[in-house]
Amino acid sequence: MLLLHAGAGAADGVSGSAADQIESTRAGISETERRQREELSSLFVINKRIKEISKKAPKLNERLMSQEAKVRLAAQDVHALEERADRHQDMLNRRLRQLYQERGQGAVQWIFSPGTPVEMDRHRRFLKLMVDSDHRQLKRYVGSLRELRGKRQELKGWWLN
Repeated sequence: MLLLHAGAGAADGVSGSAADQIESTRAGISETERRQREELSSLFVINKRIKEISKKAPKLNERLMSQEAKVRLAAQDVHALEERADRHQDMLNRRLRQLYQERGQGAVQWIFSPGTPVEMDRHRRFLKLMVDSDHRQLKRYVGSLRELRGKRQELKGWWLN
């Protein structure tokens, strides 16, 4: 009986060692499975993010093309406004040069020359037409400059966005 008991004790020692080995193997497998799950979870998150980005890419490309078209149109508008402002400035410069040259030659003196009241009225109306025309040209020029300034700001805003 003692023998059986000693054999049982030895079997308990062996079975305890085997149980420890089984438990450590299970713990190792569990740790490996946990790491694999974490890696798969990370891969899933990355894959999900890639899908989200690939869905957004066409919309972003379309938005980019739209913005580029708007910038291109604004640049064309600025160029056209610059040309128009230059034409207005040239026209005003010619008019001022003409007035300055005529001033020295006495060509405008007929406006103030004594004459009949009918002639004075006609001269006054003609002078009013000249002044009104010059005023309209100046207003157009100033308006063109304002519009040009606004378009440049708009273009600058598009460029920075």
